[in-house]
Amino acid sequence: MRRSACQRCRAKKLKCDGPKPCSHCRKANTECIARTVSIGTTARPLLPAQVRAEASVPQSAVLEEVNSLDLSKTLLAKGSEHYSASAIPGGHTCNETAQQAPPWREQIPFVLPDQAILDSLARQYFISVNWFMHVLDEESFNELSNEHSSTATVPDSRANFSVLLVLVWALGAHYLWTDPSAPYDHQYLANFRLQAFSYVESRWLHLLSHPNLETVQVGILFGSFHLFNGLPNLGFGILGSTIKTAQLIGLHRGFPRTPAYGHDRNTCTKVWWALEIFEKYAAIAFGRPCGIDDSDCDVPDIQVLPDDAGNLRYHWEKCRLYRIVGAFLGRRKDPKGPKSLHDIHLQLRAWFDALPDDLRVKPDVEDSHGLNLRLQQAVALQLAYDNIQIVLHRQAVFTPRSNPSIATNNDTSLDQLVESAMRTASVTNNKAMLPICLSSHASMHIAICLFTAGVVLAGLCLTDRPTYDVNQLLSGLERIITFYQSFPGQHYNLVSQCLEVLSTLQLKCNRSIPSNPSQSELASNTTRADLAESIQIDRMGK
Repeated sequence: MRRSACQRCRAKKLKCDGPKPCSHCRKANTECIARTVSIGTTARPLLPAQVRAEASVPQSAVLEEVNSLDLSKTLLAKGSEHYSASAIPGGHTCNETAQQAPPWREQIPFVLPDQAILDSLARQYFISVNWFMHVLDEESFNELSNEHSSTATVPDSRANFSVLLVLVWALGAHYLWTDPSAPYDHQYLANFRLQAFSYVESRWLHLLSHPNLETVQVGILFGSFHLFNGLPNLGFGILGSTIKTAQLIGLHRGFPRTPAYGHDRNTCTKVWWALEIFEKYAAIAFGRPCGIDDSDCDVPDIQVLPDDAGNLRYHWEKCRLYRIVGAFLGRRKDPKGPKSLHDIHLQLRAWFDALPDDLRVKPDVEDSHGLNLRLQQAVALQLAYDNIQIVLHRQAVFTPRSNPSIATNNDTSLDQLVESAMRTASVTNNKAMLPICLSSHASMHIAICLFTAGVVLAGLCLTDRPTYDVNQLLSGLERIITFYQSFPGQHYNLVSQCLEVLSTLQLKCNRSIPSNPSQSELASNTTRADLAESIQIDRMGK
């Protein structure tokens, strides 16, 4: 076989210089698809009628990811781009990466502790955050951090890493502060984290105006922190600007247009995964359309995981889960998406059934296993799955007329609602819940999932559906409320507000149910084994 012009160059009548990708496709940031001709044959020229017929085929009206500045660069001789273009969309100052910033420590408006303390804060970050949200690779981060810390001044192109470094320290200090057993002065930790978060906030606009991979990493971590810690609207806004920044640097195509200092393609892929999961999680939590269009992203999935995938397996499975539900988030006019709610449901069940054994929640776990990282990931993954199933099916049960496109059996959705909500309530007894909720980035993920399940359980109690025993539903609600009342982390407004809402709903449920002393006692004391025996839910999709 010999190579001819690629499909895009042939269609646009451009001179294709090959090899794949050709310069035209590379500049347009599009896939370069080769056309081949068998050896021993000659490509026959198209007749005029054939040319007219090919030209008449309608082309998809999709905006090509090329701006006017990109086009101007193709018109100029290579190497003549010595001009400032920072005010033009898609441009930057030509000598920006060569500028030397002042000593980076002098730019931080508060006194940093000894390096040994900063290193311990960074270690705490990876203990509390990275197992749940993989934004940084620990080994490469430590290498960059050591290099950064040993240098007084850094190029302006690496200034964003200084902000990322401070944010990592701030998050480490925050999760040490939430743990009363941490061997540090908690007042110092409280003051340090506030100063560090304030500094990151003051640099956010600068990060956006000088976008690179670190900007995206800071946006994911800072946005998710606010989403989980009392300022969800702020976190949602930071998330939105982070998505646009990621698209601006080309991260949605698998690798930034400009080289990412100290990062390879795999690192960039994992950062996009974290952003994609965060965006879809937020869309579900807020009940708003997703800002990432899956059909317009080229970030690959990992087809085959190594046997020693370790922590990567959890993040891979979570990414697969949220990519399934992506078709449900804002795809109202996509003819290629799943045709019904039931289609998505079956894909979710297939994903859940295929989970490896070490990422499944075990019904009974000894105390000694409470700190097992894999168990924490299994709990977080199950809660994410059930939270998605609840949000997916509750509209079919509670508001079936609000969306006429829903095509599913309400009894099927009701079964899945009860199954997922009761399983979420039962996980409060799992020993892994203590370390997750005490000092972990996933603590408010737990609280949000419990709240979603609790509201649905209360709603089912208040409907006229006699399919399930109300006492069993109340027992699940009671478990969630009890867990909130003794929540390990004591610094979260989200927990107290969720508790207030669910307690009010519980009171309304109790008032609406005929008075029966034994019912109340049963709702408070039913064990998980009793629930498993009394609620027999047929597996869906059979």
